[in-house]
Amino acid sequence: MLMFSDPANWSDMTGLETDTAFMQEFVRWAKKAPSAIAKEAGVAATTILRPYNGTAETRISQPTYDKLRSKFPDFPGWKREEPDQLGHHGERRDPSVTAGEIVYVPEVDISFAMGDGAVIEDYPAETLIPFNLSFLRGVAKSTTDKLFISTGHGESMEPTLLRSDMLMIDTSQRVISGSDFIWAINYAGGGMVKRVRLIREDGRNRYLILSDNPVVPPLTADPEDVHVVGKLVWVGRRMGGFF
Repeated sequence: MLMFSDPANWSDMTGLETDTAFMQEFVRWAKKAPSAIAKEAGVAATTILRPYNGTAETRISQPTYDKLRSKFPDFPGWKREEPDQLGHHGERRDPSVTAGEIVYVPEVDISFAMGDGAVIEDYPAETLIPFNLSFLRGVAKSTTDKLFISTGHGESMEPTLLRSDMLMIDTSQRVISGSDFIWAINYAGGGMVKRVRLIREDGRNRYLILSDNPVVPPLTADPEDVHVVGKLVWVGRRMGGFF
């Protein structure tokens, strides 16, 4: 039987198999149920259960590793390099990069929420995208586990945001003020990225949900009907002449 504790065996496993071996060893060491580990680490139970049972379809994310390491710092596995992780197009962690310089941000499709869309765990992770940690610190004030890259936002924000843009959302910022910032929200059962303005209407606060595309009409909504996922803090765009 392949043992995760023998690094020589890692090359014989797929990425998902490596994650399963890691999580099974971690659960054995912790002597706790996977659901109990998830509760202590502050992650969804399925985040631990799926790789533990070998039913996961996506890799364990860097934020999950960070939370596990924070709550269980004595796990002997931390003395080894963490299991190889997939990057934006499936590339592996660059061994020439000094440990700690690269972090992985999940890319999710906000157009499909598995819950009420209020938190990042409600959305399916598609892949992990590597970023330089120093760059992220200059972009967002929050910790990296509060960031994600949004896809599935459509064309309603053109020309400000293009369909192919990479949108970095900071989920630590969820209070909408009167300014016209751009937010990832869930409203009427759908995830979207919109410009949102706090207004007074009929003596009460309401949200004016705006699309920069002039053909899309604005919406007004009661704040209690809108789940604010996070604030747009960075946009990455491919230039057509180079791709």
